Amino acid sequence: GEAIGNSLVNFLISMILDEIVWNDASADLSPDLVILIRHQLGADTSAESERQEVNDKRGLAAHIAAQSRLAGLTGSIRETAGIMGVSPSTVSRWFKDKDFESEVQKRIEFFQDPKNAWMHERAAVVRKRNMSR
Repeated sequence: GEAIGNSLVNFLISMILDEIVWNDASADLSPDLVILIRHQLGADTSAESERQEVNDKRGLAAHIAAQSRLAGLTGSIRETAGIMGVSPSTVSRWFKDKDFESEVQKRIEFFQDPKNAWMHERAAVVRKRNMSR
């Protein structure tokens, strides 16, 4: 999930831009603000942005595969791709420089660590709520 919603980010951007215009502070425009605005507009096509997107998708795929295996499914690339709504070759491409199995295994170990039992309890509550809808 998102840490904060897009509407709040958009509101904050709007307020910052108003402040810049009001105080004629365009020379003080932060490069970080420019990056945030580009991201919000979907115009951030930098190599770093693309790497981060692939990294996020790789993490999500490994997470889904780990959860699938813990639920008794195969957690294969093909099954994970089906859950994510992409082709298996896309998931394989995300892991071209990293091993899918080792990434999935790291997450399984994390989920099975007794210190993280609260996550299982929370996930069960969410699943139960979603199934009753």
